[in-house]
Amino acid sequence: MSKKPYKTGYGKPPKGSRFAPGKSGNPLGRPKVSKTINSLSYKELNKKITIIENGQRLKITRGEAMTRKLVEKGLTGDIKAMELLFHQYSDHQSELLVDRREKSLSELDREIVSSFIKEYARKNGLKVEDADLEDGS
Repeated sequence: MSKKPYKTGYGKPPKGSRFAPGKSGNPLGRPKVSKTINSLSYKELNKKITIIENGQRLKITRGEAMTRKLVEKGLTGDIKAMELLFHQYSDHQSELLVDRREKSLSELDREIVSSFIKEYARKNGLKVEDADLEDGS
């Protein structure tokens, strides 16, 4: 009885270079990623907690609970809480305003839309006033 030679190839490494049973190919494992203050605070603020509001149990994030507490303090007259809330609110409104500006049409886009509308109106026998096209949105 003759022994057939072992064929190596895809999924069949040579027997001498295989990992020994019980030994890992990566003994140190994946290197640990250092945690930043941002990642840690994000993780902690997004953990869920249970609160009781108006006799009902609610599950909300810690960040939401802290914001609710800050609003309560502001409503009771705490000046520091009010200042912080107003700064947060104004920053949020500024971000929304920037988002709206970025989404609005550029001057070139307005010209293209305007010329398209005029051409469409001309072909269909409609009259379009220039004031209708200067909408600003």
